[in-house]
Amino acid sequence: ERLPVNDDAERTNQPAATSFSQNGYAVRIGKFALNDWAFRGLNNNLRNPLGVDVTKLSLNGQNLSTEPGKTSHFAINATVDKTGTLAADGRVGFSPLDVDLSVNMKEMSIVAFQPYLDDYLNLTLTRANLSLSGHVTLKENASGALEGGYRGDIGVTRFNTTDKVSN
Repeated sequence: ERLPVNDDAERTNQPAATSFSQNGYAVRIGKFALNDWAFRGLNNNLRNPLGVDVTKLSLNGQNLSTEPGKTSHFAINATVDKTGTLAADGRVGFSPLDVDLSVNMKEMSIVAFQPYLDDYLNLTLTRANLSLSGHVTLKENASGALEGGYRGDIGVTRFNTTDKVSN
């Protein structure tokens, strides 16, 4: 059920002055800024827990809205595990999902993701860094399925492995 913005809209059977999400409410934020934050993420559900440290995290958004069809400007910058950097900037829509971002990631260590590879590879990453520079799109189509892609450059540097010893 859609909720009217005010009593006048209900009495006149006119559409409400503000559109609402399917849940009956919408959220709008004119400007959002989160600067110099840090966090540690840890996945203990793996045989060898995976941890990641994010520092110098900045999130900035303008005209954020959950209203259908609205898009917002969004930017993120962070340092990951002391040596990697991540920057993304572009447009984000929440209802339906609509993401269009320029992404730049440099020297992100992928060694921490070894626990996800353990069951599939007979080797151990001892060093490997991922860098990319490009454009990411992700959009929810009319049937609710996600469509998207990446266009740009990807590189792996300092790639070193060792074979696992099997008994």
